Amino acid sequence: MFVKVFKAQLQAMFDLSKTALKILGYFMNATRVNTDLVLFDVEDCKKITGYNSYFPIWKGLMELLEKEIIAKGKHQHLYYINPNFFFNGDRIMII
Repeated sequence: MFVKVFKAQLQAMFDLSKTALKILGYFMNATRVNTDLVLFDVEDCKKITGYNSYFPIWKGLMELLEKEIIAKGKHQHLYYINPNFFFNGDRIMII
């Protein structure tokens, strides 16, 4: 899979904790082509990140929300990725 990370946002990535980076990796993996909406599956996230408990996942998720890399959707397990940070697909399609 190919995900575009925008140069202007690389510094924000370096400022993330190790936990948040793992959760960001999950989001990059879960992002589908030409959409900024991700269905967050905590069990799948545990498998991908290697965490055995929910605490680090929620901690990393909160950090990504605070740094506006992701945003909550209308439903409990839906999140939007910030397309100014990274995107999977043709960015022209969502503008």
